[in-house]
Amino acid sequence: MTGADAGRLFLLLAFSLTVFQLIAALVGTTRELPELIKSARNAAVATAVAMVGAMLALLYALLSRDFSLRYVAETTSRAMPLDVVVTSLYGGQPGSLLIWGTVLAALSAVAIWRTTIRYPELSPYLIGVLAALQAFFLLVVVFVSSPFESLPSPVPDGRGLNPLLWDDGMRVHPPLLLAGYASFAIPFGFAMSALISGRLGRGWLAATRRW
Repeated sequence: MTGADAGRLFLLLAFSLTVFQLIAALVGTTRELPELIKSARNAAVATAVAMVGAMLALLYALLSRDFSLRYVAETTSRAMPLDVVVTSLYGGQPGSLLIWGTVLAALSAVAIWRTTIRYPELSPYLIGVLAALQAFFLLVVVFVSSPFESLPSPVPDGRGLNPLLWDDGMRVHPPLLLAGYASFAIPFGFAMSALISGRLGRGWLAATRRW
């Protein structure tokens, strides 16, 4: 099994876990099944682990110059130093979406666990809302803009990275921007949870403020 194969499997696993998380949260909430809600919470953590695995698989493909992958061929070249190759993780749309989805999955897992302890009445709704957002990103990354898409035949060398991302200042900009975008999902999730559950008191505001 190649790194690309592992990446595809991680993404499919994450997508399956997210769909289960969404369904389990909905069914567990409507039928009042705490065991199912707990399974959805655990699935959120497993999704985050799978997303990290997919990102590490892409990093391995970039560092090993696997030019059988379209993304690697379009964002790296053999002449690039290793520190610049790492920047290729977000050198194109598929990689950026993967990082966005990974940060979203990690933040969602933390938010869900903290909410389960402090605000259990909001937890099932938060799980469902964040799972719906994660499912959208995984739908795009798995089926529309996959960083693990293979070329018909491997190329001897790649195109190289966007020249803008060779600048040291520009390298830190995209990951911070993507992390900022992803983090906005958490306050949105709390707000939607309060609206859906009808619990419009101060609890959801207190849970949201730190995020």
